[in-house]
Amino acid sequence: MSAAAWPPCLAPIGRYIARAAEIKEVQPVVAYYCHLYALQLGLELRDTSSPAATTALNALLSTISELNKPLKIAPGDAAANAPVVQGFASAVFDAADAEDRGRGSDRGTARAFYAAVCFFEVCGYFGELPAALAERLAYARWKVADISKAVREGRVPRKGGPADWQRDARAAAAAGGASGAGGAVAAAPAGVRPDDDARRGGTAPTAPTAAAATGADRAAAVTAGGGR
Repeated sequence: MSAAAWPPCLAPIGRYIARAAEIKEVQPVVAYYCHLYALQLGLELRDTSSPAATTALNALLSTISELNKPLKIAPGDAAANAPVVQGFASAVFDAADAEDRGRGSDRGTARAFYAAVCFFEVCGYFGELPAALAERLAYARWKVADISKAVREGRVPRKGGPADWQRDARAAAAAGGASGAGGAVAAAPAGVRPDDDARRGGTAPTAPTAAAATGADRAAAVTAGGGR
């Protein structure tokens, strides 16, 4: 079902189905859980008075059943499969983060971080995210917003996050190359609002903390239970 075909109350689940379609041939287990999470969210969001919503969710349930025929995943397999989905989400994040810190970011990088956001959110199907993954999710949401804002304003997005910018400013100040009085450390940017579909409700994300901003360094902090 295309994004335009979802009833308005179920529009937010369309992005998870879209991500599943992109990876179903190479990551069928992850794609399956994208559908399960979409169904879980859809049941929460549905308008019970909408026949279209009921029809769409029934169709989604049928799709899930078809996807599971070759996989044979049982409800009790969730604990064993959680690291698979979490690990894939982290891999997508790592690729986006490496691109951002390497050649720099553009709209494509923002889309990659957005995909990571979707996959981290799918991990919510298994329960509360481990702290390391929750930090990565927050950072990915913020990067989507920060890169998108820079592109809209015609600026080159800055690499990394506030912790990196502050570290670079300190290094420049120590080398005598910092500009401004006393080589002041660059402040973290104020909260920025991402594109509406880059987050699920709530308030706009603010700049991540120093602990959350070093996304690449967080890889070592992801436990076996968190997937890596």
